[in-house]
Amino acid sequence: MDVKKEAHREEDDFVGKPADHVQFCGRCHEVERKSYERSPHFDKFDENYFDLLSCSTCHNYHEVEKPDYTWFDSNCALCHSADPDAMKVGKSFSNAFKTAWDQQAKFEKSIELLKTKGFFCSDELRSTRLVSGSIKNAQRLSHSLIVQDMKKYQDETQGMNQQVGDGLARKAGYFNIARSALIPAWCLLAAIAAAILRMAKRL
Repeated sequence: MDVKKEAHREEDDFVGKPADHVQFCGRCHEVERKSYERSPHFDKFDENYFDLLSCSTCHNYHEVEKPDYTWFDSNCALCHSADPDAMKVGKSFSNAFKTAWDQQAKFEKSIELLKTKGFFCSDELRSTRLVSGSIKNAQRLSHSLIVQDMKKYQDETQGMNQQVGDGLARKAGYFNIARSALIPAWCLLAAIAAAILRMAKRL
């Protein structure tokens, strides 16, 4: 089931009105609404104009869309292409989320690789999922566009990312050591097997 489509069906009376747009979406998206109400955009919100710095400015209306970090670049530029300070804020959010998701993808790839080598990565996987949840929560809170909030989130997750990275690097090191040790072991076994064959031929 497509949860997004099921939640926003017009036949279920999902019909926003200009006067209650933010409050309407905020019925289900309370965290996002409260975050948005702290943003500089909310000061410019006019309830008499449906698309003036409201939810649909970024998310659209009939086809409600979930933006990703690339939207900070494209959407901020719609109004702030000539405002370097505002664009700098959007860029900082975009870069922060891109870095976070790239790190997550790297961790997940490393975990899958180590699992195929016989390593248990339950601790790292659990921590990675916690960080992933933290990223999603930060995305919800990013509606405030308060840079200090983003920096606080980055500081909170930095230690967790470091712990996951160290654990994966340690296990990858064990694998490399074991693989290096196997090469001479296989050579020794091959030499022993060759010697046994030579002895067998003499007999």
